[in-house]
Amino acid sequence: MNMFYDPDSLANIAKDTICRKNPFPPLDGLPSSADGCKWGLTDLYEEDERILRAAISERKTFDTGWVGCKKEIRSFRIISDGQKITIMASAEMDDFNDLIYDAAPDGTEFTDEQFAILAQFWCDDLEICSETMSERTVPLTTYEDAMSILSELEDANDRQLEGWFEVVRSWVADVLENA
Repeated sequence: MNMFYDPDSLANIAKDTICRKNPFPPLDGLPSSADGCKWGLTDLYEEDERILRAAISERKTFDTGWVGCKKEIRSFRIISDGQKITIMASAEMDDFNDLIYDAAPDGTEFTDEQFAILAQFWCDDLEICSETMSERTVPLTTYEDAMSILSELEDANDRQLEGWFEVVRSWVADVLENA
């Protein structure tokens, strides 16, 4: 995740101009359905892959906007000015109830009091950390290289979310132990 403002990031250029007009035209036809990818961010539907591959190889100026994933709480955005490309990946954790039950042994039932304690942990510590976004700006590259970068960003986001899920697991263990 970029910790500092990078004026060369096309994402920052788009953010800086969004109230006026995003200078990067949308990539027509993408996504071709409600979501642009299936199981992960690099698993694009055939039509969406064709559109993105052509735009990158033709060095077009474009902004995909945020493209979602059907099976995961993930999305990506790619912006190109024809010379460089910014690739962004975003990931979110499941909602609170699903996380708590995923972190508990099968068949666990929580009392209202336990659930309230876990909810307070969530509000105090993790709610602001339930989503992660990373980006990288590089000279315009091939579709394959762009997908490789997107995969690296997605993996980094997943590792961060897994670390946060370990925190949830520790809360659940503590609450169940002190029941």
